[in-house]
Amino acid sequence: MGAAVGLALASVVWAQDAGDAASWSALGRSLRREQRPAEAEAALRRALQLSPQAEDENLLGLLLFEQQRPEEAAESFRAAIARNPGDAQVYSNLAVALSELGRSEEAIASCRLGLARSKSVKAQNFLGELLLGSGRIEEAMQIFRESWAMAPAEPETNHQLGSVLMLRSAFAEAVPHLLQALQHRGEDKSLWSLLGYAYELDDKDAQAETLFRAMLNTSFKEAALWRLSRLARVRGEGEAAEKLLREVLELGSKEAPRYRRELGSALFIQGREAEAEAEWLGSLEELRKAGLSLVHFNSNFEFSETRYQEARAAEDAAFRHHVGQGPLLEMLRAVRRRENTSDWLLTWARESAGRFRGARLVSYGVTYFQAWREVCEQAPVQAALSADAPSAVVVGSALGYQCAFALALGFSRCVGYDLLCDSMVAESQKMAEESGLSDRIQFHCGDASAAGELQQAALVWMNDDSFPRESLRALRAAARSAVLVSYRAPEIEEPHWRWAAVLKAKVSWNEDQFLHILTPGTEMSVRGTYGKGYGGYGKGWGKGYGFDPWGKGMMMGAYGGMMMPPMFGLKGKGKGKGKSPLKVVWHQSILPSLPRHLRSAEAAAAAALRLRREENQPLDPAKKVWIGNIPEGATWKELQTLVDEVAKSKWVEIFRGKGKGTAAVVYATPEEASEAVSKLNGLSLGGQSIVVDSWEKGTK
Repeated sequence: MGAAVGLALASVVWAQDAGDAASWSALGRSLRREQRPAEAEAALRRALQLSPQAEDENLLGLLLFEQQRPEEAAESFRAAIARNPGDAQVYSNLAVALSELGRSEEAIASCRLGLARSKSVKAQNFLGELLLGSGRIEEAMQIFRESWAMAPAEPETNHQLGSVLMLRSAFAEAVPHLLQALQHRGEDKSLWSLLGYAYELDDKDAQAETLFRAMLNTSFKEAALWRLSRLARVRGEGEAAEKLLREVLELGSKEAPRYRRELGSALFIQGREAEAEAEWLGSLEELRKAGLSLVHFNSNFEFSETRYQEARAAEDAAFRHHVGQGPLLEMLRAVRRRENTSDWLLTWARESAGRFRGARLVSYGVTYFQAWREVCEQAPVQAALSADAPSAVVVGSALGYQCAFALALGFSRCVGYDLLCDSMVAESQKMAEESGLSDRIQFHCGDASAAGELQQAALVWMNDDSFPRESLRALRAAARSAVLVSYRAPEIEEPHWRWAAVLKAKVSWNEDQFLHILTPGTEMSVRGTYGKGYGGYGKGWGKGYGFDPWGKGMMMGAYGGMMMPPMFGLKGKGKGKGKSPLKVVWHQSILPSLPRHLRSAEAAAAAALRLRREENQPLDPAKKVWIGNIPEGATWKELQTLVDEVAKSKWVEIFRGKGKGTAAVVYATPEEASEAVSKLNGLSLGGQSIVVDSWEKGTK
């Protein structure tokens, strides 16, 4: 028995019969410090029987939580709050217990209540983590920004803020926060890695190389050599990449099969194809000897055979339960077998090494059926499925199994696009034909951004986790009439996509991969009426007053960035009645058709999207006008006033980001658009002469 406990016991012996609650409380604390939880719990419960105190209730909650009894801990924390509602720390403790129980919305509410009583960086950061874990990325980013304003040098805050900025592709903004965190947490490998990715994805390869060379002097030498080899390959320096990878292999890493695969690619781009194939075969042989499935040849699979087999079995059972026996199940099983064959893997390795010589990441990952099923249960996708003969497009269709998922979940047709013609497209089409599905599933080799199917699709699923940034932007621009499913969140400077939902899915490379369900629209922040909460997200309706060519005053929106399905339409500004800020999406041609009182946010989402599909056919480019030399600071309303001198416009938009300085205007007819080109060119806007041309000529 420790001296402290001995003294504590001696001090309460006399008081046990007398019923001294304070002595029992002191004994409980001492026993907890001595790691005697059962006795500590008994002492604290005795103290609470004699004289209930908030402090003892909180301490009992902590003790129960330490014993992995979160439900009981939560009850103790609630009792402490009931006795002392002003203690902010107890709200945080309750939030931790609720989070452990998976009750994230209650945990978030408890965090907010605590912060309303007393601000602390630690509590703010925990709230941000909870919001991020719930897929509420915008709210999490705002919370981390507030934490950073309170303590700019706090390492955890900088790490969290840098991480969430990375999710929004704000790489340049993320870098200083990650650097600040790294100064205090140099032993954190994930920070080194994240900062390296920020440099690379922002095309700052020189800074990335400096960072990785600094990593060579840490315990992360293996990771540093591999990242340096990748930079060398991106620059087309096959010999340098080869040297670095051979140095990695000398370290005897458990990931040797992966490094041998990449060594093969480095040899291949030097024209040493026979040596490349020997390395690839060597990698496959190492996998066999280790008892691993050959699919682990791909770097997007973790080296866990048990995990892979469990995921594959769970998928097969779920898909079989959904579709029964038949051609769809036959196709899925054929794909999963094909992924584990040497001849296909070698074909893929040769083609990907040749096709993506300068790519940063070349890998093959798997999205399981359960992720597709969960996505298709969401309101915007349900609305898309209600259309006549809805079609799906899969971008980066790989071996084509996701088209089988699309058909199983209600789409009438699926088209896949991939850039690997032999290993992906030809193989996919062959398996679709062998399964008797080629009348409903087709695969094409080429750039999907130029595909006509994107304009007609109800759903576009983009396997874009490793897509280059510019390619991703082009694809999203081409798919602006569909519900879009993406592994990557819309960029901060990408205003035309808004979240309908954010899910977490289990995929081959991540146990908790974000899946973003996006719908097209335009967003602004106004003050508006805060509506009733639906599904925990606080979605609501707000009345707005502002520019409104249809003479209607309705805006549709949701609190906190969790958007109802945004629609194409005019970007509007307005002021609403109420106190809570609303994110607002305008679609004046649809909102007058919606009933004012819908039973749920999901019903509103479904109704809005159905109406959009009925009313909005693909836009005729002849009705669109391109405008250049837009002065900085010009507003859409100023531009609209100018362009309406020719004819009443239907849509006016000034672009941001890479399209800065340009705009688009849509008229009711091609004749009005043609007249606008001839009459508006050279007119002054904000002291600058604008340049006006047809949409097709201007965008070239």
